[in-house]
Amino acid sequence: LYTESKNPIASTDALEHAAEALENLSDSTLLSATYHDLALSYSAAKDYTKAFAFFTKTIAIRKAQHDTLNWSSSLFQFGGAYHNKGQYK
Repeated sequence: LYTESKNPIASTDALEHAAEALENLSDSTLLSATYHDLALSYSAAKDYTKAFAFFTKTIAIRKAQHDTLNWSSSLFQFGGAYHNKGQYK
């Protein structure tokens, strides 16, 4: 719901609460998706430090799960965030 609102501030707050709950439940599948959504929200808000941290977390989970489709999607979005920041190296 919050990610559809196009308000990255509201969505990051809601997603942070969801991530905390999923961490407590040890639900790595939904956690990786939540981390990915957090990374996208922080990237939209131009908070690249936090975006990169969440991209790194989601990529690690998806790599460990051998979820190649979502892993590649996260890598693509991560690259897009670096491009938007203007950090090409």
